[in-house]
Amino acid sequence: ITKVFNDVSEKVTGDTLIAPSTESYLDEWIESVKVRVTPATLTRYKFVAQKFVEHLGEKAKKPITSVTPRDVEAFLNSRLKLGLAPKTAILDLKTVNIAFRRAENYNIIPKNPAVAVRPPKEVCSEREVFTQEEIQLLIKAAPTVEWQTLILLGYFIGARLQDCDRMSWDNVNPDSGMIEYEQKKTAKKVKVPMHYN
Repeated sequence: ITKVFNDVSEKVTGDTLIAPSTESYLDEWIESVKVRVTPATLTRYKFVAQKFVEHLGEKAKKPITSVTPRDVEAFLNSRLKLGLAPKTAILDLKTVNIAFRRAENYNIIPKNPAVAVRPPKEVCSEREVFTQEEIQLLIKAAPTVEWQTLILLGYFIGARLQDCDRMSWDNVNPDSGMIEYEQKKTAKKVKVPMHYN
């Protein structure tokens, strides 16, 4: 009977009634967002999708409609048991939620199972600013001039190490008195004023 309905649906609407497996749906979801997200976000999506499929095991080959809130909750708990920080586990849950919300919006599943799962409490951490004495110690311990430059850039403009590593003289704009760069993690454009003595 399912095959008959499926054949009729495919002829009339072009869509089948049989839901794809969770594994194939997540592959298709990754493919669909590839051109709309940053490379860093795509890498995270791929990683979380892979881990979710691994967690489901053989169930990942069954229709996506078989995934329950308990499956998502068990995945979240398994990530926390590995020692992941709550913030990272929350990101994993958000990624699963995004994938399943799309499936719900596209009528592939009746309801997103991830919305029922309560995220863990995020532990806020306060980071202290390095003192000048600590920066001096870091500079002395740096093996090369390049490392010393990275440390000083990070300290004075508050950029991430990977952003400092990507900088060149093109990022320095003496006319505006700004150091201008794009954050790799967020793709946000940042302008930092230069201070002259």
